[in-house]
Amino acid sequence: MDRTELSKIIDANISKICKKYQDANKIETGDISPEDDLKLAVIKKSLANLIMGICDPEEKINILNPVRKRILDQVSNAYSTNFSEHKDLIAFCICSGYLERYDPDTDLDEESDFSELLVAVEKDWLFSFMKESLHLETDEEARKYLQDEYTSDDSIIWYNKALEDKKIVMINFN
Repeated sequence: MDRTELSKIIDANISKICKKYQDANKIETGDISPEDDLKLAVIKKSLANLIMGICDPEEKINILNPVRKRILDQVSNAYSTNFSEHKDLIAFCICSGYLERYDPDTDLDEESDFSELLVAVEKDWLFSFMKESLHLETDEEARKYLQDEYTSDDSIIWYNKALEDKKIVMINFN
């Protein structure tokens, strides 16, 4: 993790906490939730490391956005391992709102720090799944559907099926 990336993560977390507790006095007096207090402790440690020039790769896990972390954990257990068999890859996007959820452990709604998730899968697999689930006849119909019609309602289904079938080749957070 370089200084720029660490700085962006720190800024994003500080902004979220400050928005939540718009009165800075609440932070100074300790009148904040234990979860946010822990985040502030991580931020303070990260700032100290940034100033001292120390960037521990493990620290990124501690301050990673919960939605992003959950997706990375899911995908790390469900990615395609047959890279040599891929003739063509194709990608689709999912709006971040479809990936956010309520966390009963913290009693908070998860908020993502990205707008959409880009998912790359094997084209033949996706087209076969689309033809079966959407009752399409040809690859050309599937391609046209991808170009003109699909929504995140469709792509979240494809993403979950790709996780289940271990067909994800790559993801990117935009």
